[in-house]
Order: sequence, then structure tokens, then C-alpha cells
Amino acid sequence: MYEFTLKLEPTAQQPIYQQIYHYIIQEIRCLRIEPNSKLPSIRRLSQHLAISRTTVEWAYHQLLAEGYIESRPKSGFYTKELPFDSIHPPHLSQQEEEIITVTAPTPQTLIDFRYGATDIRHFPVKEWRQITNLILQDPRSFHYGHPQGEISLRTELSKYLYFSRGVVCEPEQIVIGSGTQTLLSFLCQFINKEKHVGFEEPGYDGARALFHNHGFKIIPITLDEEGISISQLNESSCSIVYITPSHQFPMGMTLPITQRLQLIQWALEKDRLIIEDDYDGEFRYNELPIPALQGLMPDAPIIYMGTFSKSLLPGIRISYMVLPKALLPSYQNMCHLYEQTASTWHQLTLSEFMRTGYFERHIRRMRKANQKKYSLVIKEIDHWMKDRSRILGSAAGMHILLELDDQRSETKLIELAKKQGVNVYPTSRYWIKVLPSHRPTILLGYSNIKEEDIPVGIECLYRAWFE
Repeated sequence: MYEFTLKLEPTAQQPIYQQIYHYIIQEIRCLRIEPNSKLPSIRRLSQHLAISRTTVEWAYHQLLAEGYIESRPKSGFYTKELPFDSIHPPHLSQQEEEIITVTAPTPQTLIDFRYGATDIRHFPVKEWRQITNLILQDPRSFHYGHPQGEISLRTELSKYLYFSRGVVCEPEQIVIGSGTQTLLSFLCQFINKEKHVGFEEPGYDGARALFHNHGFKIIPITLDEEGISISQLNESSCSIVYITPSHQFPMGMTLPITQRLQLIQWALEKDRLIIEDDYDGEFRYNELPIPALQGLMPDAPIIYMGTFSKSLLPGIRISYMVLPKALLPSYQNMCHLYEQTASTWHQLTLSEFMRTGYFERHIRRMRKANQKKYSLVIKEIDHWMKDRSRILGSAAGMHILLELDDQRSETKLIELAKKQGVNVYPTSRYWIKVLPSHRPTILLGYSNIKEEDIPVGIECLYRAWFE
């Protein structure tokens, strides 16, 4: 099959992949491309048209989903035989061409700016498999394991946290669990439920819902330009605060050292407790790493929490918390009969993965890859939407927020993006009370997206919202 030669209009309202999609449909219906004809490969057509492979892939996937073509293993894409009433005469009238364009189904989701998903293309599968095979020869991997987690993993973790995040702890202070919410559920069982819990407004809704479901009263504490309002916290009835100081979720600011010290002083004054969620502390790009709050005063009443879901894979389901020494007896008395919730062989595999240096190298690769994606997202937004949006948050983590100068609702903007084949996400869910004057703000996660998809995705958002 020869490559297609068609006139593409980069400035047209219709995205390029849809132009290719409609062109091929027209050629099939007019029998200029006969049934069972082999289409050009994605690589060949992208080179011929001087466009990205992703754009051609989008067009082919849409044709595949609608039954115009089929994929044959180790051979390529072929056109399918259509019913007689689907075939149009070779020369379509302008009205017929418009009908084809207007009635074409909404494209399926092809780019997903989901937050928290990791790029599995960078995961060192070979090394992980080799270590797993060795671990499965160890009889310990088939047992329940220690209730607080395997000592080998807690030992490696205590060393890693000290050097990477400035956390000062002993392995005995660390508790392993199958996710942050699992560990928070344990905490809720030995913390006095009469205490009020302060949450950043906006803040992580998963943790907030868990405390609410355990019977705690939730007090929203607003943010200022630098993070949680310490003055408002002092005036509140809170005796516990849940905070993301290194990279506030979802707004993205970093709590400065002055406010960090004030927060610790707040906790020391009246037997209060800080829960520090350092959910993506490994990923900072244009700034120096920010040490964890816990490292400023290791004996302070601070529970430090972290996860491997962002740095490794969410499917491994391993998170951890570092308890202050003063809280260890309470935890052990309440939870000593509980079995460990994280897989023993995953823990043993991860401890060896860290001991041999694979984890540290993986983090460096992921940090570099995420930094490139972050820079590309900023560049494309600046190109397409500079005067119509504002980017919120620091150069860190795995997401940005896009505040739009638009009167339409967040829901409407997300719906329009979906019609262009792009998934983006709301931020209103992270607020307890959304202000009436709140501008629509969209969350864009970029860690799981291919670099070549980012320009296409941002262009589609521009066309969905502003054309």
C-alpha cells in the first residue's frame, strides 16, 4: 500500500489525527481504498506526513475501534469489508462530506492526564524479576511476616529516609502497610476520637474521608501563598493536623522553614500531633530538595508518612509511617494482634532492591524523566494558553494545576476535553467548601504520559476550550 498524500491543516479547528481519520473513512467508503487493503505502518505514514507517530496512532486506533480496519498480528492494519449501504459513490457532495464529519462518533480517550500513575516503561522489570526469583527461594517469603513489616526493609528504609529526606529514625519506629489509607486507619484506632483534625483547604480528600469515617471532626484550615495558615490553626480547636508541607497537595507550594518551626511549636505547646504526608518528596526539579519536617526535630510529635506508589509502582502496595518513640507503646498495645497487610515477598524483594542500589538508580531515572515531562508541559501550555491560564505549584511532584480565565464550570471544561479524546481532572473534590468566586482549576498529571503525547494533548485542550 502506498502512503497517503493529503493536505493537512495544522491551524484548522479539527485536530490533525481527526483529519487523517476522516480522510481514510472517505477513501474506504468511496472504494479508493479497497477491502482487505493493507494500510501504511504508523511509522511510515508519520514519516511521510512529517507528523508524530502518536498522531497517526490516534487516527488508526479510532478507525480500529469503529470497525473500519483490523489489526493482524505481525502483519499490520487492514481495511475491513463494509456493508453495501456504508459505501458512498466516488465523488461525495459537500453536504455528504459534512454529514460524515458531523456524525463521526466522539473519539475514545487517547491521552489521560491522570495524577499518580507512574510510567511503567521506566520500571526495571528485569532486575525486579531477578530479585523476586531469589526471594521466592527464601521460606520467609511465604509467611505472614512481622506485624510492623520485615526488618530488612525497615532497616533499608531508615537509611534511605535519612539520606534522601533528612528523616531521623530507627527501624523499630517504622510501620509498613499496604497503602497510606491502611496505615491511617491504624492510626485512627489509637488516637483519641474526641480530638479535632485540621486539614489543609484544599487538601487530600482520601485521608480526610478516612478520618471522617472513623468519627473525627474535620476542621478546614485555609492556605495562604506559602501553605497552611499557622495563625488560623492556632485559633482553631484542632489538636491534630494532617499536612503535606514539602509539596502541598494539590496546590503545590512548599512550606517555608519559618512556618515549619511555628508548626512544630504549635504541636509542642499542648500535646498536639502533626501527621506529615511526604507523598512525592523524591521529585523536585529546579529547586534544592526540602528536608522533611520530622528531621527538624525527631523527638517532636510528628508522624511521618510516605509511599512507594509514586516512586516505584502503585500495584506493589507498600507504604510506611515513622512513629515518634512516645507513640510506639500505644501503637503496639492496640495493633499487636494485627497481621501485616503488605505482601511479605514484595517487602523482601524491595529491601534487596534498595540494598543493591537499584532503587536509587531508578529514582534518578524517574526524576530525570519527570523533569523533562514537566518542562514540556509548561512549554506547551505557554505556547497555546499563555494569556488564558495560570500554572499553579512549584517545579516538583507529578502534577500541575491549570487555572483558567474562563466562566464555564470545571465539569463543562472536563466534558469538552473528553470530546477531544483527552482526560483531565477536577480540583473541586479537594475542597470542603468551594468558594463561589473560585476560577475553574484543572489538575494535569504528567508522569504516566509519553513525551510525544504531551504536545498533542495540550493542543487538543486548547482546541476543546478556546476554539
